[in-house]
This record gives sequence, structure tokens and C-alpha cells, in this order.
Amino acid sequence: MTSLSMGLSPVSPVVLGAQIGAGWRPDALSPVFRAGGFDPAAHRLWQEHTGVTPAMAAGQTIGRLRSASGSLLALQPTPAARPLLVRWPKGGRRNLMPGQTEAPSTGVNWDGYGVDLIDGALTEKAVATEHNAFVRQMVPFGPVGTAATISMTARRGAAFVLQIALGSQWFGSAKFANFNLETGTARATGCTTSITPEGEGWLISLTATTTAEPGSGAPFAIALVNNNPEAARVPAYAGIEGRGLQIGRININIGARAGYQRVISATEITETGVPDRWHLLDDGDSLPVVLPAGGYELAFVTHLGAVSYTSVTSDGTAGIDVLRADRLADVLIKAGSLSTPEKAALETYWHAKHTL
Repeated sequence: MTSLSMGLSPVSPVVLGAQIGAGWRPDALSPVFRAGGFDPAAHRLWQEHTGVTPAMAAGQTIGRLRSASGSLLALQPTPAARPLLVRWPKGGRRNLMPGQTEAPSTGVNWDGYGVDLIDGALTEKAVATEHNAFVRQMVPFGPVGTAATISMTARRGAAFVLQIALGSQWFGSAKFANFNLETGTARATGCTTSITPEGEGWLISLTATTTAEPGSGAPFAIALVNNNPEAARVPAYAGIEGRGLQIGRININIGARAGYQRVISATEITETGVPDRWHLLDDGDSLPVVLPAGGYELAFVTHLGAVSYTSVTSDGTAGIDVLRADRLADVLIKAGSLSTPEKAALETYWHAKHTL
């Protein structure tokens, strides 16, 4: 039996103090197994079940987990069945940028420049028949009627007109904007824009609403348009080699613009001023622990603070899988069952750690 807590109302510190004692921690529940989170700094994670190589970085597999309470181990000897260690900010991922480095690419309609998009100098090259777009990414923006915002910092160089264009398959035709980094103005078609001073340059953004929902992600492009503020959507023209500008902090959000998140990879995202929340990504994996024979209640929490419970029975031989969520932030197993006050205390503790 599994029960999902939509969140028992968090209990005040005064009530918790009366119930379990000030400075409460999950060890007060006398769990037989407790992950205690998945921060590699705690030195309870290994990449193999044999415990040879510590897991210390996002993207590594987890084959061995030592309980933070007691000495039990959750082990996965099969490499393909091991979950991935993920580092995301508290509150989860908002920036849908697939990654922050555009790999060098070739094609009939665009060029890749292999630049760091955290703070990159982006330069035209002479092309006679291709669109001079220097970033093109595929993003799953969402169903019909979803508003999406693309924002970034930009600073002029010898080039000073920057275009953001959205793929027609999700957004209909002609949704784009030209940003003049010389005058601080924008010309928008089928979308809304913003351009405000930011450091030595500008913070620019474009917001548009999806009009279709195809089966794959939609492309968006960032292009130089030959210093032409009136340019059409991703025009083909002969570029001027060496003329460029700077962009950085590309942020793709559903809805309004949110604080910038640096997407190093799908398993590693950081946000200035926001604590990391390490968790395990389960895409069909398992991480079993062998418990003494008997009945138990297993509590677990996702990276966004959703708490659930399930009853499990051990025969003392077969492992009990501790991976109970697609993104698991913590898990605790107690012999017998958890009382209502114990659940309230645990939820308050976990909500404080994982909920904004």
C-alpha cells in the first residue's frame, strides 16, 4: 500500500518540540535504514556495488549506498540498473536550455561555433548562401497555449543587432525579434520583448505562446543579421567574417523569465544563491537493501519535497528497492509503522530542506 502526502500541514517548532524534542532529526525515528540525502560530501556513495570508487560528481552512477543510520547497504551489482547522481538547485530545474556549450556543427541553414554560452564571444563568418545563426537548439516547450520566455545577456561589438527566432512548428510562422544593442530597442514580430541595461550591455528577453504541439522539440535560433534592425526572420545573407558580439546566461523558461540557472548538463544545474539539492535519477533502475525479516514502513521524498509512504515486507533475503521516485531526494525505512506525529515531524523536516 502506498500513500501520497499532499503535505500534512507543517508542524510549528513549538509543537515539534513538545512531540519529539527540540533540534529534531530523522534519527529520532530509530530507522533501520536512512539515506540522509545524496550529497557526495557525506561519503556514503560509491559508483560500484563493491565500494571501490566513491561517487563525487553529478552524472556518476550509484552502485552502493551506505545508510546514514546504522550499517546497512543498498547495493546494485548490475551497471545498467544503477541510478544517476544529480545536482540541481533547490526548487528544481527551470532553465530548459539543453546545455551551455554549442558544439561545432554544419548544415545547410546554420553554423555552430563551439562557444561557451555562459559568457561567449560570438563571431560571424562569411557565408554566401546560409543563414548566419550561431546557436540553434531543440527544446520541448509544451502544449498549445504554453508561454515560453528566452532571455540572455548581450553586449555589442562590431556587430550590434541580435535576433532570436522561434521554430515555426511549435510557434506558427514569423515569431522573432531583432534587438538593437546600440540603441537599446527591439523590433518584435508575433511576440513580446524586453531590453534593459545590464552591466556593460543589456538583458534581453522574448516571450511567445505555442500554437501547435508536434511530437518533438521545437528549435529556436540566435542569429546575427548583418546589423540590420529591420531584418526578416533568420535571413540568408553574406556575413562579414570576424564581426561579432557577446552573449551569455541563456535562460529558457516556461512562463515568465525566472532567475538564471547554469545548465552544465542534464544532471548538473546550478543557481547562484540557491543551495544544491543532490538526488538520484531513476529511469528504470533499482537499489535494493536487504532488511531483517519483518514489516516496515518506507517514507520517501522527491527533489521538490513531495512525501510518500509505502508498507513493505522483508523475508530477510530478498532486497527491498529504496528507489521509489523518479527523482529521489531521501528515503527512510522504519520497522513497524510511522505514527501520525512522526510523519508530521518528518514531513516538516523534509519540506524545509526541499521546498522553496
